[in-house]
Amino acid sequence: MTALMFGASALRRAPSWGHSAALLSTGFAIFGFVLGLTFTLQGGDADDLAYHATMLPVLIFTTSLLLRGGRASEEHLGSVS
Repeated sequence: MTALMFGASALRRAPSWGHSAALLSTGFAIFGFVLGLTFTLQGGDADDLAYHATMLPVLIFTTSLLLRGGRASEEHLGSVS
C-alpha cells in the first residue's frame, strides 16, 4: 500500500518522472500480490484468496493504463485540482 501511495503522489507532484515512479510502484505491488497469492494458495482461507484474486486484476489493469500513455493520466490529474 505504501508503494502505491508513493507512486500516486509522485505522479501527482511531478508528472515528468512520476509516471515512471507510478509504473515501478505498481509493478512492485503486483509482485507482492503474486507472492501473497502463492502463500495464500498453500494455506490461506477463502477470504484471503478472494482478496488477492480481486486486487491482482485491478493492479494489472492499472499498469495497463499507465503503459498506454502518461499524457491521458497527466491531463486527467490536471483537471482534478
